[in-house]
Amino acid sequence: MIIVSDTTPLIGLAILRRIELLRVLFSEVYLPRGVYEEIAVKGIGRVGSREITEAVEAGWRHVEDAADGATLATLKIDLDEGEAEAIALALTRDAALLLMDERKGRAKATSLGRMLWEPWVYC
Repeated sequence: MIIVSDTTPLIGLAILRRIELLRVLFSEVYLPRGVYEEIAVKGIGRVGSREITEAVEAGWRHVEDAADGATLATLKIDLDEGEAEAIALALTRDAALLLMDERKGRAKATSLGRMLWEPWVYC
């Protein structure tokens, strides 16, 4: 099962030391490049940075650009960059689930037919 994640759920799982749930539960986990850079590059030294970097280096988490420029541009009108990229990548990859906590982004993703998962329910 393919899933795409936004920033905050990943950081939350890292804080709870439950990031491995994603590897155990899902076959492919994708991060938009902007989300990865926010956590692993801009957030270097902060909670989640090391865990996400290690997961990408180990190959069980993939970093990818959101391919559909028109969809991404439209989403960025109403959403932050990370949320817009996560939704666009979920649509491009036809992801079964999208991890996102921001209300506005969740509403937009749901309106576009994306299923959402709240990982903190399981921690």
